[in-house]
Amino acid sequence: MVELVEEVMRQQESSESEFIREAVLRYIEECEWRRLLQYGDAKARAHGMDPENVAALVEE
Repeated sequence: MVELVEEVMRQQESSESEFIREAVLRYIEECEWRRLLQYGDAKARAHGMDPENVAALVEE
């Protein structure tokens, strides 16, 4: 794994700190998106909606 990380850093011409910073930012964004999607899913279920209902509402 270390070799792969080092290779990607070389390809991107980034320092270790830049690479780690970008990885952490991407991880945080992914967590925020996951939390937002879970929130939307919970709200939809609370209103008795499922994916098919959502698709139909968007189509309307």
